Amino acid sequence: MVKYLSMIFFFHHSALQQPFRRPTGPIFLLILVMSLFMSGGIPPGEAAERAKTGGGAQTRTSAEKPLTIKELSFHIEEAKEDLMLTMNRFYIPEISRIEGDNPRVVLDLHPVVIFLQKDYSKIAVNGQYIKQMRSYHDRKAKKLRIVLDMNGSLNYFAQPSFIKSKNLFLLEITEGASKK
Repeated sequence: MVKYLSMIFFFHHSALQQPFRRPTGPIFLLILVMSLFMSGGIPPGEAAERAKTGGGAQTRTSAEKPLTIKELSFHIEEAKEDLMLTMNRFYIPEISRIEGDNPRVVLDLHPVVIFLQKDYSKIAVNGQYIKQMRSYHDRKAKKLRIVLDMNGSLNYFAQPSFIKSKNLFLLEITEGASKK
């Protein structure tokens, strides 16, 4: 059976330019404990302890290996576009958005020690939703930022998920509600 963790975000092109805000307080703790327990990524006792201390899915323990990005690819179909990251272990990137005339979806990953040997600093995707992808790997700080420049004239859903058996993170972009 494939285990995965999935969340849905809706992006609207005309919203104020504010980053995606995570839920806070008791709602955040409930979502955190439920998502970690359901994903099978962290044992229930450890998930509860992390929730009490405010630790999230990316909280690093001494047993976790540094993050290695083995493959980055896009899959473009008529009704959806997927960004796929194959990694060496379970990891859900921090996802935020920048809206307005030039909307962007931003993925931050840390601690990334290896990010492919190819030049992925700027790639033209030319999809219906994703125009291009930009990335920057700060080797000293071990941080990787991936920015997807989106088509500003469309509304879309961005649904991240993770297939644990393949250490594969997916960000699926599909059409959102119609423009008004």
